[in-house]
Amino acid sequence: MPRYRFVEWTDETGATVGTTPAITLLIDRDRTLTAHYEVVVPTHTLTISATVGGTTSPAPGSYVHDEGTVVRVTAYPGSGYLFDHWVLDGVTRTENPIDVVMDRDHALRAVFEAIPPPEHILTITSTTGGTTDPPPGAHSYPEGTTVTVTAITDAGYLFDHWELDG
Repeated sequence: MPRYRFVEWTDETGATVGTTPAITLLIDRDRTLTAHYEVVVPTHTLTISATVGGTTSPAPGSYVHDEGTVVRVTAYPGSGYLFDHWVLDGVTRTENPIDVVMDRDHALRAVFEAIPPPEHILTITSTTGGTTDPPPGAHSYPEGTTVTVTAITDAGYLFDHWELDG
């Protein structure tokens, strides 16, 4: 059931004669007094937040909207991050942008994740006469990792040299 709010009083000519619910007037002639009301549209609050690594549009904050309004929110990841998902009132959602129907108060959080560095494969081989630490084989490392490889010679052998990419 809609709620109403008093707006104004008008007289027989349509002129506004008061804007408060109670009015005092002198009856010195026939008068017509009309009370005017308007529907009060309920409002709801959308609270937007974001994890480290990005922002949203509209920006994080609290916003009041009329009931029934559809609010579109877009997540924008910062450099080195990607948008992962939304949490809308505790429920994970993945669309971006997201449309929120203002049928009640809502909490919306954008979740961003750091983009992991690319992985690279270091393939280690060894000739007869020894092994290595880490052992021969394919080893995956994030880009930028510094790796120490140690040659371990068998008895009666000497380490000669490394070959890189050769």
